[in-house]
Amino acid sequence: MSLLLKNPSVRVADPNYPLDPHILFALGVAAQAYSTLCKDCVITSAFDGHHNPGSLHLAGRAVDIRTLQLNPAERTEIFNTLKSLLTPLGFDVIWEAAGATPATTAQHIHIEYDPNGRPFWKVAG
Repeated sequence: MSLLLKNPSVRVADPNYPLDPHILFALGVAAQAYSTLCKDCVITSAFDGHHNPGSLHLAGRAVDIRTLQLNPAERTEIFNTLKSLLTPLGFDVIWEAAGATPATTAQHIHIEYDPNGRPFWKVAG
């Protein structure tokens, strides 16, 4: 299974705003979670698209991941897996349904790196 872009309009690289390395890590975790269901992990938005004011997308610290290819039980499993693995590392994992915000046009999982004191790196001791 693969990590795919929805279409060529999805920008995951920008010379002025590279994706935060933490988001690259989160995408690897997401791709692995989807692969356990034999599904591709599809990025629907990174730097591109329309986002709400204050969105971390334009800072390279947020991505949206497609869920339409999943049945309801798979959606719940993927969301819960990503939330349990990523939240302790400083990520917010949010289920966004169509119409949840003015800029939300389709259901998806929004992942953003917003640590608020949650350490990504921990020292082994």
